[in-house]
Amino acid sequence: MLKTGRRAPAPSRGGDDLDKLQALYQSGKRNDAISALKALVESQPKSARLRVRLGEWLAAAGRRDEAIATLFALQELLAASGNLLAAISAGVKIIELDPTFDNPLSYVAKVNASRLRDEQREQGKAETISNQPPSEAGSGPLAGIPLLSDLGPEELRSAAAGLKRRFLSKGALVFEKGDRSRSLSFVVSGTLEIRNEGRKLDTAGAGQCLGEFAFLTGEPRSATVTAAEESEILELGYETMAGVVASHPRVGTVLDRMYHRRVLARVLAESPLFEFMDAGERQRLASKFEFLQVPAGIEVAQEGATDGALFLVKKGGIEIRRQGSVSLGRIGPNEFFGEVSFLTGVPRTATAVTTEDSELLRIDRDVLAELTVEHPRLTEVLKKFHLDRVQNAMQVLKSSART
Repeated sequence: MLKTGRRAPAPSRGGDDLDKLQALYQSGKRNDAISALKALVESQPKSARLRVRLGEWLAAAGRRDEAIATLFALQELLAASGNLLAAISAGVKIIELDPTFDNPLSYVAKVNASRLRDEQREQGKAETISNQPPSEAGSGPLAGIPLLSDLGPEELRSAAAGLKRRFLSKGALVFEKGDRSRSLSFVVSGTLEIRNEGRKLDTAGAGQCLGEFAFLTGEPRSATVTAAEESEILELGYETMAGVVASHPRVGTVLDRMYHRRVLARVLAESPLFEFMDAGERQRLASKFEFLQVPAGIEVAQEGATDGALFLVKKGGIEIRRQGSVSLGRIGPNEFFGEVSFLTGVPRTATAVTTEDSELLRIDRDVLAELTVEHPRLTEVLKKFHLDRVQNAMQVLKSSART
């Protein structure tokens, strides 16, 4: 049992040291607990968990300079070990303690800058980091983390300075289905649970990100997210990114790339045409589509055309017309059209007109042909829908001829 006199107790090597010090701290003997924890940190210099707690206690005790020094050392330890989200969190805490602190995220930026330079050398590119976006595949500490993995050092510093830390108790709400909030959440530690209509869909752990669909599109949240255990997240608001884009215009290109990777992949997941693919395949496929914003009343495919492209409807609606005025039906969100020309190789048999302002995804015939070779099931799905539509079109045309 730990003594509670004036002299700080010598730390033991047992796994329950921190729990004992936590009890001492909560009993009111905070200075003793802090002194003992400092000694424990010295004996275990690579323990990020101990440094995190020491920084928290020093900050709560009003010992700001000591807290900042501890957090800065923690940040270097975390960044060097590859845990850049936690390192960024430590830097954000430094900014909270002292907004005038000079470049608290400099070490994180330095680590990421080295990664970007390594990628460029491997690709044999001579352009500077500020002008050249990093490889989509990525490598190193931030690889795989949406948005952050594509930022250069100055861009990362600028974005990270706008992050907000949130500590969540078990069961705490991150956001709820239907919310109009547009923050992007990065999981630093713990586990988040994603639910819809009371059904558990998935979980997200350290290094993952949530909320990119609402962040990029402004549409309501499509699921509810809560903390499955005590967790820490970093939140990045869309308004913050608008300021970053103003200072670093290339970030606009990064956001656009993220949109195509994430949001368009989600559209593909909800389409019956691509639902059989796994998430990784759909993300790669998303980059092959051209994103179109089309006002109402525009012909996006004309009867007699021979382009053979396929279209998916992300938002809005399409009317399929034959001979200018005969309506064969309507196409809505997550549905597709244009498969007839692709499958048969003949000119288009109908015209597609937007019935309202719409967002469409277009894929060229040659790219689609390559996909069908790689995924034969895609051809089967196309043929099934094609047969159903041919039968429906024949019925419509027969009815039209009688009248």
